[in-house]
Order: sequence, then structure tokens, then C-alpha cells
Amino acid sequence: MTAHLPSALFDAAVQSAFESGRLKTRSQASFELSHRSVSSYALVATDGLLIVRLPLAEVLKLATRRRRRFESLVRLKALKRLPVQARRKQFWRLPRRRRALAWAIAAGQPIPPGRMGPCAWVLAVLLLALGLLPGLLYLAWAVPRDRRYRQALAALERRWLAAGKPEPSDPAFQSLLRS
Repeated sequence: MTAHLPSALFDAAVQSAFESGRLKTRSQASFELSHRSVSSYALVATDGLLIVRLPLAEVLKLATRRRRRFESLVRLKALKRLPVQARRKQFWRLPRRRRALAWAIAAGQPIPPGRMGPCAWVLAVLLLALGLLPGLLYLAWAVPRDRRYRQALAALERRWLAAGKPEPSDPAFQSLLRS
């Protein structure tokens, strides 16, 4: 397993608590008071009360997913091959939604789940080929989920624009621009 910064674990725990409905806003949780133990991560409120205790394996798994998604969004490996001066320009050439998602992941914002990618469409076609009912049931579940994802992504993009289109604050991204 990869080593994670304490802030990455905190961000993953916040997202998990947010998705489960135990946390309404990020500002309710305290980074300074939250802590990791041998087998769990305790997410603590600013007033010192425990919000939720999550299994450490779950938090590490989510932090790893967030890290991988961030790296694929900004194409970190491709950016590393460029000269330092060209890296920032290349990042700003990415689509706005990708930059907004990268900012959200790096800033610890909850990221919308449920994208219906190419594999989901192939699965829908296969299910339709096997029988009309399974394919229609799958599409009845997947299409609204994809619609909610797109709406949440548009809201995230608006928050990113309202924040002034900042670059991701992720240490890996910032070191990439300086090294």
C-alpha cells in the first residue's frame, strides 16, 4: 500500500462521512482533532465530538482511489516528461471539468460518484442483446445515476469557477511545477 499524507486520509474520511450522510459540510470536521489509530480513522468535529470512526482499510482504499483519479485527471506521468515551463501551460489546456475535478480532489472536496463510462454502455448493449428486460432495467438504473453525476460535476465546476479557477493544491502537483 502506498503511504498517504495525513491530509489525504482526512479528505478520504470526510468524503466517506459525507457520502454516508454523517457529515453535512466539510467545515464541521477538524483536521487537527481527527486522528488515525492502528485499525481505524476517527473523524472528529471542530467541537471535539466524534463524527464517525471508519475502518482504516476503507479510508486507505478511498485515499488511494482519490490519488489515482487525480493522477489520471491531470495526466501526471505525461506532465513529468515535459520541461518545467511547459507543464503549467499543458495543465491549463485540459478541459475545464478535468481541472475542476483535479482541484476538488486536491482540496479535499467530495467528488461526485457514478459516472457512466464506455464500459457501462458496452454492458448495457450486451444486456440488451441478451434480453430486452435486463438491458432496460440496467439502463433505468444507470442513466439517472449518470445524470446525477453530470449535475454534481456541473455544480463542482461552478464552485471551482467561483473560487477563481485555482490550481490544485496537491503537494505532488505543486512539486511538479517547481522541479
